[in-house]
Amino acid sequence: MEKTKSGLGKGNLFLGQGPCQNGISFLYSTTGPIEDAVQLAVGVGHERGFLVAYRTVTTFEQLQDLCRELATVPWFALDTEFIAGKTYFPSLCLVQVCTAEAEILIDAQAVRDLMPLWNLLTKNPPLKIVHGGRAEAEFCFHCTNKLPSGWFDVQLAAGFVGGEYPAGYANLLEKYLGIKVAKAETRTDWRRRPLSTAQIEYALEDVRYLPPLRDKLLTKLESVGRLRWFEEETARQLEGIRARWTEQSWTKLPGVRQLDRRALGVLRALWTWREAEARAANRPPEYILRDDLLLVLARKKTADPKQIMAIHGFERREYAKLVPTLAKCISDALALPPEHLPLPFPPTTAAPKAEILCQVLFAALSHVCREQEIAVGLVGSPSDIRDWLAHRLFRTVDSPCRLAEGWRRELIGALFEELLAGKVALRITRPLEDLPLSFHRIDSP
Repeated sequence: MEKTKSGLGKGNLFLGQGPCQNGISFLYSTTGPIEDAVQLAVGVGHERGFLVAYRTVTTFEQLQDLCRELATVPWFALDTEFIAGKTYFPSLCLVQVCTAEAEILIDAQAVRDLMPLWNLLTKNPPLKIVHGGRAEAEFCFHCTNKLPSGWFDVQLAAGFVGGEYPAGYANLLEKYLGIKVAKAETRTDWRRRPLSTAQIEYALEDVRYLPPLRDKLLTKLESVGRLRWFEEETARQLEGIRARWTEQSWTKLPGVRQLDRRALGVLRALWTWREAEARAANRPPEYILRDDLLLVLARKKTADPKQIMAIHGFERREYAKLVPTLAKCISDALALPPEHLPLPFPPTTAAPKAEILCQVLFAALSHVCREQEIAVGLVGSPSDIRDWLAHRLFRTVDSPCRLAEGWRRELIGALFEELLAGKVALRITRPLEDLPLSFHRIDSP
């Protein structure tokens, strides 16, 4: 048996090239008898009733071969392990794949170019099954400038059929499949090599049960007639990824609505500069310059290096070195003609008098969600209701909010309209039950 180059495994247990063909591997002991090796391999296998071997991909050529195979299957499950927080983009460490016939570990530290995989995610078929797949979708979008296609997120599906949203993987497995899994490796460092037996088992479990979980949830979606809603929300959430990485995120900074147009121009210029610096250095933007300092610079609207240095925070050496660059950036923004400045923000979304109304409508929304067995967290929050009121009642927001569109409007829109019009009353009729409220139509006088 020849040891693989992946470095997976630890101590006298490592990921070895077993007697199977086509590069299939399993965990075995270098010192123990083969019976022990088989028992260990079965321990990390799943419920097909035979020895489950899994493959490792550690070269670009192996990845190309794998993706050609995956392109011919109807579906595969996908998960990733990564480290985020200290780089602009998360550091991808491991990719797990499960098909009807195999489990595969892709060592993303050994295979740096994963473009064949990301390109495959944009194709439909095959169907891709994920849990909370936003990170995987973002990896795909960053590398291909395209969104995944054929995407089934079990976390989202559960929210439409009575589950919590967002629900953890272990909770979904226990609720819908009666399977309990250990989550001891949740905080592990996936960059370290070799990986331990426990890490490998944890990684494989993250994809092993996704296919049966998808089957169960798909049946439920179809039985309650919400498959269309699920598909609509899947598309909306994926488009949200595109918007997040292509729109000007500086508009979301706290306090930005209080800035005048010239200050907004300065903030936009500083934010654009910081994003470029962060990407080039592969560091989080706030490691380059803090958000609060961007806003202070925008409010002051000064390109004088001395005045910039006088701002609290710029006594730090790493910030002081940036002052000449910041001064030039601000100077360019101050020189822009008025027609090139950002437009002012619309007024704030809702008046203080709407708070009681918001609470009443949220109680109605919560009741409907529990009655219809759909997760409240998936439908909307008090903030969403404030946005709905700002658009529908106060006319302070021009564009419709998400409660006024698509499947959410079908679920709650008509009820909200009738409550506002006084055509329906909300009453407490069953105070000791899980559904204490009821709606009563009010006859016209």
